[in-house]
Amino acid sequence: MICETRVSVAFKQPVRLPDIHDGQLFLSDKHWIVAAYCERVDDETVFLSYDGEVLVRIPTDLIETIKFQSLPKNSAIVTTKNNRDYRNTVRAVKKAQWSRWSVDEDIELIMRAQRGYSIQTLSLLHNRSEWAIWSRLVYLGKEQGYEAPERGVKLPQEIELNDHQVRNLDNPICLNCGFNLESPPCDCWGKSHFGRNEKLKRFQNDN
Repeated sequence: MICETRVSVAFKQPVRLPDIHDGQLFLSDKHWIVAAYCERVDDETVFLSYDGEVLVRIPTDLIETIKFQSLPKNSAIVTTKNNRDYRNTVRAVKKAQWSRWSVDEDIELIMRAQRGYSIQTLSLLHNRSEWAIWSRLVYLGKEQGYEAPERGVKLPQEIELNDHQVRNLDNPICLNCGFNLESPPCDCWGKSHFGRNEKLKRFQNDN
């Protein structure tokens, strides 16, 4: 399922937002935000989760650009695995592919899965293919609620919205495929993943 993804937001002046890894507030003119879609509400640009939870509100006039990697349904998938070109192509997109998983990275993966992040988002955050993320979740026994992705690596397309485009958003925009939404959910999200609250409840029951 494709839902929440990592978005790069550049600002015209430094703003204070939480770090996507540890939640600590810090001041910067560029932040990463994990969200499923965004929309303009009055004078603010609002980033939301797939279930409509407001994650971040930002005054629209402060935003310089919003950049994200789009993975539409017809995204090219590199599957030719037995040659050097394949490995070079994959590593150009996923720099950590085929490197050893550390204990700290395993812990981060488990915590993010428990928060309901999609495999696509986990792939972006860990710089590994979606199949590598799935395989590691299976190894750790944390794959419940996820579906196995296609083998290979999807090649993303980068979308950039400038300040003028952000100010003139008429409809919510999906941050996975880049299409305007009349209303969520987007067709690209799928329906196979547990909701955020249900996932948390499962984790609490298991521990």
